[in-house]
Amino acid sequence: MAAAMKEVKRLRALYPTYKIMCSGHSLGAAQATIAALDFYAAGLASASLPIHLYTFGSPRIGNQEFADWGSNLPNLINERGTHYKDIVPHNPWSQLGFVHLAGEVYENLNTGGQLYACVGEEDNQCSYYWGATYWSISNHLLYRGLVMGSGGCAYV
Repeated sequence: MAAAMKEVKRLRALYPTYKIMCSGHSLGAAQATIAALDFYAAGLASASLPIHLYTFGSPRIGNQEFADWGSNLPNLINERGTHYKDIVPHNPWSQLGFVHLAGEVYENLNTGGQLYACVGEEDNQCSYYWGATYWSISNHLLYRGLVMGSGGCAYV
């Protein structure tokens, strides 16, 4: 991360009006979240240039204190995409103390793929609604009509 931080700081000095955007899917989403929060902590966000974080199918990466901190940063725009019954956003389990950052945008296949802006860190009207018996790996591979990965699983 030190090399990435150094490069982003160098680019910010060269292009002071450019946005910093972090994005990823699955493990890449977790890494993008950590990078965005590191850039924020390094003072690279401002009211006129917030850091933008767009993730898809991210696992949980921190505890309640971490989630509360990351969810309430004033100059971080976070959109954490979840797709229907995707299994990955449910791991590691919340029973172990892991919590998502707020900002979930839930893609519901029951309503034709309509997107819903969810409330809080773990909204039980969004992906958190589905229990373990409903989780699906195949739902992890398709977000907003785009294939996000492969591995032999057919979209269901």
